[in-house]
Amino acid sequence: MGTPHILHLDQLDRLERRVSGCRVGSCTAKLTSKTVTYWAQTDKLRYAQDVNFAILANFVDYTFEWRADPKDADIRSYLGEMDDEGGTVALAYLPSGPAGLRGMQIYDQADYLPIVNGGWGQFARAKLVDIVAHETDHSFGGEHIEERAKNGETPLSYPSVRTPQFGRRTLADIVQTIKVMGRPRFDIHELGAMSKYEELCRHQKESGEEE
Repeated sequence: MGTPHILHLDQLDRLERRVSGCRVGSCTAKLTSKTVTYWAQTDKLRYAQDVNFAILANFVDYTFEWRADPKDADIRSYLGEMDDEGGTVALAYLPSGPAGLRGMQIYDQADYLPIVNGGWGQFARAKLVDIVAHETDHSFGGEHIEERAKNGETPLSYPSVRTPQFGRRTLADIVQTIKVMGRPRFDIHELGAMSKYEELCRHQKESGEEE
């Protein structure tokens, strides 16, 4: 995809000052189509999105399609320059937000580059998939889930980065995603049955391992 153009923090500040009400939690995703399209600035960001959307397709009835031009995509993933490593990892804006920031995800290169340049092994792939999945859940209107599951698992939507799990959602993550995106592939009340939840977990694992 060539040398990526880096979005600098002052550019993002100018964009945000031009619009309002576009950050996560301030409006609804308002998905009007059964097809969600996406674009990513680098091959590795695209890889993470491909895995993430394959997992999402297990429990919401949407078709997720790649687009070669960001202007044609609902979700657009860019590299940006925000702060030092370990600070703000990424930002996400809703696809129904104002023009200019609509559907944008910005990943801080200070966190991105050490992941992808340190050897593109399974741990690095899993870590990037988790970060992208976390931001994509925000893109559809999901908020942070601050309570860990009873079995000790940390939600994908936990405020801080967890041990990489290749985009695997906890029960709370799945329920939130279904509520904000709609179009569930099953009755949401079935999630109370452990068999249904384990089936979803198995499908998530298989989706990640196919890559």
